[in-house]
Amino acid sequence: MWPGLPEIWFRGRMSGLPAAICFAIAINTLLVSRFIYPQWLEPLMVRSVCWAFVGIWVVLFVRAVRGLPMLLAPRHASGEEDRYDAARTEFLKGRWFEAEALLVHCLEVDPRDALSLLLLASVYRKTDRFAAAAQTLDAMAALETGDAWWLERDIEERRLKRMVDDLVAEEEDSETEEESEQPAESEGNEEGDAAKASSSAKEKRSNGMTADVAESPQLETSAGEAS
Repeated sequence: MWPGLPEIWFRGRMSGLPAAICFAIAINTLLVSRFIYPQWLEPLMVRSVCWAFVGIWVVLFVRAVRGLPMLLAPRHASGEEDRYDAARTEFLKGRWFEAEALLVHCLEVDPRDALSLLLLASVYRKTDRFAAAAQTLDAMAALETGDAWWLERDIEERRLKRMVDDLVAEEEDSETEEESEQPAESEGNEEGDAAKASSSAKEKRSNGMTADVAESPQLETSAGEAS
């Protein structure tokens, strides 16, 4: 068994890539030094390094075999209780955050649990966290364990897209209403200003007529005195 390869193959963990690369470089260097360019190193040194390399490989092989159950079936290997059924029950009751907590625990034990990812995406959608729901569905699509649930994932993606489209349409409608209300307000302000101007003009006109009436007796009196 190649060191680092099980983590990459079964779990998709890039943390095993450096160990796999170093092991490949070491074994190729030893083979070249032993069979192609034996003059590089002393034969005794090459044999010693080979035996040391074999010992290291045996140790890494044993560790990989012991950790293989945790890679293949982490929930059974860890002995943790499967809380997916409890999370689904909470989801059906409409307790979104309780279901989310249980699903997060399930994914901490087994990050490649496709059903937990699918239900978690539904929880995010129900709580209007659309970006998190899309990321969760993308993570599920990247797993080979999620291929068996492609139909359910497709349905969830359609529901998410429909809700996002409805939200965008509502925002556009609200913006359109605001834009239509602004000209109406400006027209109302203009009408109010015109009404105020006309009323002030009427007041001035009435005040002028009153002043003329008040001045007319004085004019008659002055005319009588002059005669």
